[in-house]
Formats: sequence, structure tokens, C-alpha cells
Amino acid sequence: MANAGMVGNTIKLVGEMILPGASGLIDGDIKAGLGHTLLGVAGYAVVGPVGLWLVKANSYAYSVSQKHLHQHVRELFVSDQPATTASPVSGAETA
Repeated sequence: MANAGMVGNTIKLVGEMILPGASGLIDGDIKAGLGHTLLGVAGYAVVGPVGLWLVKANSYAYSVSQKHLHQHVRELFVSDQPATTASPVSGAETA
């Protein structure tokens, strides 16, 4: 169900509301699903509801895009495009 479309992603999102890691379990990725479930419990114990929410968001993001949440956030701020080099303007020679 990795590329299940809108209905599959909705089912995964509802599953994440019930159990962190549900989207991984639905995909058949038991290791990632159980890992996110354990991290969700630990996140809730340490940070509270915010920790649980972050683990659930990471689990869903990884399930639908194969990228973790921090990778999506990094892409917002970091561009992987090569830097442009300034080439001298034709006819503008420096002495």
C-alpha cells in the first residue's frame, strides 16, 4: 500500500491517530511500524503530547514519501542546487 493514493493515505492518517506507527504496519513494514510505536510511547513519556504528535507525523511522512520529517523540513530551508559562479562580463576587463 506504499503508493495507495488518496484513500490509502487517508486510512494511514486515521491509523496514525489511533496508534503511532500504524502507517508503517499497514504498509507491511513491521520494523518501522513497531519502532515508531515504541518511539511514540517514549516521546509521550518524555515530552508529552508534542513528542507523540511528532513521532506520528514522522511515521506518516515516512510511509507516504520514504523521507523522514526532518528531511522534509530541511528541504524547506536548504537548496541542493549547485552554487552559480559569477563569470566576467564580456568587455569588462579588470586591470
